[in-house]
Amino acid sequence: EDEVDLRLKAQEEEKDQRLLLNTILQNIPLALFAKDARHGFRYVMLNKKAEEVFGCPEREMIGRFDYDILPKKEADSFNRLDAEAMDKGDILETEEQTVTGAQGEFIANSVRVPIVTENRSLLLGILQDVTERVNTQEDLKRAKEQAEQASEAKTEFLANMSHELRTPLNSIIGMSQLLPQRQFEDEICEMLESIHYSSN
Repeated sequence: EDEVDLRLKAQEEEKDQRLLLNTILQNIPLALFAKDARHGFRYVMLNKKAEEVFGCPEREMIGRFDYDILPKKEADSFNRLDAEAMDKGDILETEEQTVTGAQGEFIANSVRVPIVTENRSLLLGILQDVTERVNTQEDLKRAKEQAEQASEAKTEFLANMSHELRTPLNSIIGMSQLLPQRQFEDEICEMLESIHYSSN
């Protein structure tokens, strides 16, 4: 009886663990999917986020291939990366890959994890939509470039203005130095001194 109780308890714990794992997989805010690597990387599992991204429920995605749901260029890229991850037998990360989903194109970071057992060769895929972050970085880059251009324009403007002002001021200073050598009334001399001082 003790052996039966232990077996039942182990089965209950395994059932609880599967439920917990499934709950996590289905509710994580990342698109998760698994593909059968031995059969052309056909889909065998999708979580809710992946269903949302691809606009297709899991029951309709099972058994389908990337070529069934993605443009050829993207499907080619997905297949190449899937095969690379399986060949390496190691995690493969890809940044800023364009993916066409149900709502149109978005930019995703992806992780591919090979899972190989005696009976199966699976590829676990994880997609994270980073479109907003990439767009924010692009906006910041553009704003920085505009600020740099404005700074350069200001520097150039000041250099030009300095040059444009310096030339006539040199003439005024020179003339205001020469004129007092002549005989003028005190009032005119004061005016010349004022011009000379202000110009300097």
